[in-house]
Amino acid sequence: MLTQHPNELYPQLISLSSLNPTKAHDSSPREVMFTGNLNQFLTISGSTPRRLQTGVERRFGETTPSIRFDCAAEIIRLIARYPRGIGQGAIRYNPSTIVLYENEETKEIGMLDVARFHCSHQHFGFEYKTTDMYENLLPGTCVEEGTIIADSPNVREDGQYMFGLETNVAYMSDNSVIEDGIKVSDAYLKRITPTGFGTRIISFGANHYPINLYGTEQQYKPFPDIGDHVRTDGLLFALREHDPLLSVVNMTPKALLTPDYIYDRKTYAEPDAVIVDIKVERNTNPKIPRMPVGMDEQLYKYYNADTVFYKKILDEYYALLKERRGGLKLDPLFHGLVVEAIDRLGSDYVYKDKWSNMEKLDALKVNKLFRNAPLDEWRVVITYKYHSVPAEGFKLTDCHGGKGVICSVVPEADMPIDENGNRVEVIMDDLSTTRRLNPGRFYEQYFNAASRDVSRRVRQMFGMDAVEPTDEAIDDFFGRVANDEQINKVWDYLMGYYKIISPIMVDKLNSPEYQVTGGPDAHLRAVLKDGIYIHFPAHNPIDRVDAVRQIQKHYPPFITPVTFRGMKGDMVTTKKPVLIGSMYFLVLEKTAEDWSAVASAKTHHYGTTARLTNYDKNSAPGRQNPVKTIGEAESRLMAATIGGDVVAELMDQTNNPVAHRAILRSILTADKPTDIDHVLDRDVVKMGGHRAIAYLQHLYACSGKELTRE
Repeated sequence: MLTQHPNELYPQLISLSSLNPTKAHDSSPREVMFTGNLNQFLTISGSTPRRLQTGVERRFGETTPSIRFDCAAEIIRLIARYPRGIGQGAIRYNPSTIVLYENEETKEIGMLDVARFHCSHQHFGFEYKTTDMYENLLPGTCVEEGTIIADSPNVREDGQYMFGLETNVAYMSDNSVIEDGIKVSDAYLKRITPTGFGTRIISFGANHYPINLYGTEQQYKPFPDIGDHVRTDGLLFALREHDPLLSVVNMTPKALLTPDYIYDRKTYAEPDAVIVDIKVERNTNPKIPRMPVGMDEQLYKYYNADTVFYKKILDEYYALLKERRGGLKLDPLFHGLVVEAIDRLGSDYVYKDKWSNMEKLDALKVNKLFRNAPLDEWRVVITYKYHSVPAEGFKLTDCHGGKGVICSVVPEADMPIDENGNRVEVIMDDLSTTRRLNPGRFYEQYFNAASRDVSRRVRQMFGMDAVEPTDEAIDDFFGRVANDEQINKVWDYLMGYYKIISPIMVDKLNSPEYQVTGGPDAHLRAVLKDGIYIHFPAHNPIDRVDAVRQIQKHYPPFITPVTFRGMKGDMVTTKKPVLIGSMYFLVLEKTAEDWSAVASAKTHHYGTTARLTNYDKNSAPGRQNPVKTIGEAESRLMAATIGGDVVAELMDQTNNPVAHRAILRSILTADKPTDIDHVLDRDVVKMGGHRAIAYLQHLYACSGKELTRE
C-alpha cells in the first residue's frame, strides 16, 4: 500500500511557489531563488508544456501580456498603420493595426493598438500571436468582454501556459559542470533562443545630414527599410556634419556611400537584425534649416505613410462626430491619437462644423518639441528585432532554484545517449544538489523519466511503434483495431501508475465531469500522441521516497549505460547506468552579451570615467565604458585587501592621460596583445599624473607646498 502524508502546501497559500511540484523537498533559500527567477526568465522560441504540472500554470497564463477587450464592444473599423503594398519601394510589413470600437455600456469610442510585438524589457520581448477572433474581426462584429485578439506565444490555444522547455538532463561527472557549470548541446541552444528588440532614435537636418549607407548612387537610402536587415557590421545610421568648405569632397555620390568611422556620428544596432518598425517625425517650422535636397526620399516615404494613417483616423473621427451631432465620447487612448492626427495634418484638414469645436492650427507655424527641446528637422525612430542565440556565459535555471551558467557547448552527436535513444541535452553536477539542498530536482527527473517510458509501453501494448505516432495512425487504430478489452487493460495499467504518483489526478480522471469530456478513450489518444502529463500539485499527499520504490518495482524507467564523446575525442561508454529524464528549464536574462569591461574607458575633461549618454551608448559596436567603475567604497576595500600601491597604480593608469595613451600604444603595437609582460613602463611614465592628483598638486603649489611619493 502506498504511503500518504497529507500536507497543507495548497496553491492558494504559497503564491509563486505553487509552480514547484516538489516544494516540500527544496530548501527555503532555493525556493526564494526560483520565485525570484520568475521575474527574469525570457520567452523562448521552442517553449513546451510542462510534464509535471501543478495545475496553476493556466492561471499564470491568464496574466501574460495580451491584447484584449476590457468591455463588451462593437467593432467600428480596423486601420492599418502601414497597409502592405506591392512593388519596389512599398512597405512590406505592417507594425500595428488600430481597432476602433464602441463600448456597449458607456457608448465611448475606444481603440486597441494591435502591435506585432511586445517589449517591456530593455532588450527582450516576443512577437504577439493573433487569435482566430482577430482574423475574423469586421466592422459591426460584436465581441464579449475579455476577448483576446493577440496573445503571448507562451500560451497555447487551449490555455496551457508554456513558460519554459522540457529538457533531457543527466547528472554526470564532467570537467565543465563543476558546481554551477552546465554543458549543453548546440541543437538545444537553438530551441531556447529568445527574441530581442532594440530601438534607436536619430535626429538630424539642421547641422548634420545622413549618408547613403544602404543605397546606391541612383537611390538615396540612409537606413534599412522595414523588413530589411542591418549591415553585418551593425552600422545602422551615420550622420555627417554639413561643412560648406568640404562639401565638394564630402557630398559626392561616391563619398556619401562610404562612412567616415572617425568623424561621422555613427549609430549601431545588432548586426543582421531585422527592422520591424520605423516612425518618422518632421519639424515643419520654416525657421529650422533644411537638409540638402534629394536626401529625404526615404524619409518622406514613411512620413507620408503615417500622414495617410492619421488622415484615416481623422476621417473616422469626423464621421462619428457628425453622426452623433456633438454627443461623441472618446476614451483617453483614442483621444490622444486624434490629437496626434490633428498635430500632423494641421488646420487644413480640420472638419468645418459646429460640432467640431476645433481651434485654428497652422502646421507650418508649430515648433515641435521633444522633452521641452525643439526638434531638429527630422526625427527617426527605428525598432528592430534579432534572435539572441545562447552561448557560453548564458544562464539557465530549473524550477528548484538550480541556476547554472553554460560553460561548454558541444555538437548534439557528442552528448550522451542511452540504449533506448534518449539523448541528453543538458549535463549538470549531481553534487550541487546536496550542497544546495534542493533534491526536488531528482524527483522531477525520475518521475518524468518513468512517465516517458510508461508512454512507450502503452504504445507497445497497442501494437504501435514506441515513437510518437501520427494522428492518422491513432485514428485508424481506434477505428479498426482497438477493442474494449484492450482499451480497458491499458487503462487499468495507466491508472495503476497514476495511483502511485498522484492520487489527486486519479480522483479527477474518475470524476463524472471528466467522463463527459471524453473519458478513457480521449485520454489514451492524448497519451499515444504526446505522452503522459502528470497533475502533481505541491500538496500531493504521496510519500515521494515510497513512490520512487513503487515505480521502480512496477513501472521502472529504462536506465542504461550511456555513450558520448570523451575528452580524447573517442566515443566512450559508461560502466554504470545513467538516468536520463526531463526537467523544466528557463532561460534567464543574464545573457553574457553585454561587455563587462573595456581596455580603455571613455573619460570626461576631469579625467575620470565619463557617464555614457544615449548617443554614446550606441556610437560604437561595443561598450566604451565598463559596467562598474572603482568608486570610494571599492578603492577602500581594495586598499585594505591588497594594499594602496595596487589601487594607486590602477587609478593612475585609468585617469592619467599620458599613462592611458602609453597603455593603448602598447596594446595596439604588441605582437600578442593578450600576452604583455608590462603594459606600462614606469621608468618612462612616472606615477602621479592622475588628473585629480594634478589638480591637487596645482592647488598646493599655489601656496608653496608639494606632494611627494615615498
